[in-house]
Amino acid sequence: MLPAFRSTRSMLAFSALLLFLILLPVILSKIGLPSREQAWRGSSYHAGAVGDVVRTIYDDPQDADVLFLGPSILRRGVVPGPVQDALSKHLGRPAHVALLSMVWPGADLQYFLLRDYLDHHHPKLIVWNVPGPTSYANQPHVQAYRWMRYGEYKDAFEGLPLGSRIQVYAEMVLGAPRELLYKLRPNLISDAEMADPNGEDVRDNINTGYREAAFVRDSLPSGSDPAAELLPVTSPVFRLEGTQPRAYQLKYLRETLALVRKKNCALVLLHIPTDSEYGDSYLPEIVDWSKLFGPQYEMIGLPAATLFAGLDKDRYLHFFSDTHLNTNGRNVFTHAIIPPVLEAYDKESK
Repeated sequence: MLPAFRSTRSMLAFSALLLFLILLPVILSKIGLPSREQAWRGSSYHAGAVGDVVRTIYDDPQDADVLFLGPSILRRGVVPGPVQDALSKHLGRPAHVALLSMVWPGADLQYFLLRDYLDHHHPKLIVWNVPGPTSYANQPHVQAYRWMRYGEYKDAFEGLPLGSRIQVYAEMVLGAPRELLYKLRPNLISDAEMADPNGEDVRDNINTGYREAAFVRDSLPSGSDPAAELLPVTSPVFRLEGTQPRAYQLKYLRETLALVRKKNCALVLLHIPTDSEYGDSYLPEIVDWSKLFGPQYEMIGLPAATLFAGLDKDRYLHFFSDTHLNTNGRNVFTHAIIPPVLEAYDKESK
């Protein structure tokens, strides 16, 4: 068997390079990190509408009246335009509704998105699509190495278990060479993506059928106009289901709430239905939000059995592409949440 290194000299050179890479996050923090905007600009094209995130946080001069926050299920479930139009009519003035969302669930991602947004804006009401009963790994977001950096937001890592702190630093080591490159040349996003006026993911055609089936244009029966409700989190309509969040995810769920309170923003939670909720007369949640956040909070939601009343299972799936809503479902759900969004906004304006 050949030796791992040809000489002691090559072994020492490799060891020095490895040590340099391990310490690079610390070195970058000392010489100065690129801007937070550059961190988001460097996110993968596969992580969602990066241009929309940059535009919403850094280029939008307006504070949002309503800011929607959540993972890809939110972007696929809510289109801001109809909500903004309804709120403008309700207020008798132009309103502004914004949406912050990227792909793959992760409470840490939503915390960092919101923290950067609140450094530049003060929304009146935040509507947070909290994690649902899908798997939430007890580890950093799959793209965390692109926007989680050493020496920045130190308070965001306090109290993490040792194993999680090691994972976080490993993410920073993985991302550090990119950060060094950002100092040499800026990240660029195409003009087409930056210019998109609708907050849409320009890569994503949501006119898709369920799990690669043919898309069937569908709508609710004539005369059906379901409206979601603004429900106290103590309501019996909620039922615990799915994987309970563990220490890492709980940390950032709590940190997000603390951030909202610190910035004096109003908050309401949001439940978006998934394909597995057919026939459910309850809202499945991964945690008792009344115990985690406090009983004073409310959630916008409507059980799937009520929202899609009268539909058989095959037709129900016309409104989904997978766990996400498609065009059919997004149209139904967006219009269903308008009344409780207006109600929540009015409550906070008193």
